[in-house]
Amino acid sequence: MKLDTALSKKLGLKYPFVSAPMFIISNKEMIVAAAEAGILGCMPSLNARTAEKLREDLTWIRQRTDRPFGINITIGLTKPERVEEDMALSIEFDVPVILTSYGNPTALVKQAHEHKRLVFHDVITLAHGKKAVAAGVDGIIAVSSGAGGHAGRISPFVLVPWLKEELKVPILAAGCISDGRQVVASLSLGAELCYIGTRFIASTECGA
Repeated sequence: MKLDTALSKKLGLKYPFVSAPMFIISNKEMIVAAAEAGILGCMPSLNARTAEKLREDLTWIRQRTDRPFGINITIGLTKPERVEEDMALSIEFDVPVILTSYGNPTALVKQAHEHKRLVFHDVITLAHGKKAVAAGVDGIIAVSSGAGGHAGRISPFVLVPWLKEELKVPILAAGCISDGRQVVASLSLGAELCYIGTRFIASTECGA
């Protein structure tokens, strides 16, 4: 089985993996290490506790890699002015992928598309997925049972192919992916990228 997909090729990744954005744990060092290894390194914008710190982190990242990476903006958990600041910084520093969650991504999708950036949105149900597609997102993150953080309750064996069939946009599989067996299973179910978090807690770059 080839470890590439249409979406991994579009992003210029060596492997169809995402180093999942984990609160406090993911950081600028993990992003660079992941990016240089050929996968999509990500972190929540709020891991930089202020917008000024996020600017410092993005400057540091851009000095060390020209590979793709992502910033996760947690809409409903973030003050509106901070959402605006984080999005503006992501545009300024040419972040190619914006990951959105906990809210309506419509406004961020509009901004991202004006600057030719991609937006992937967390969902745990088909209803959420339909709303996100209507908002114009470029991909859906299927946050299944077993995912870290605020996980869904539906098995990845059900959620990933269900969303793939119903939504007709690229699906990223999140939840219960720890080694090659789950990667192969996720790709077989129709996922185009595999969200992996727990494995990267063991990395030397990890903020934990």
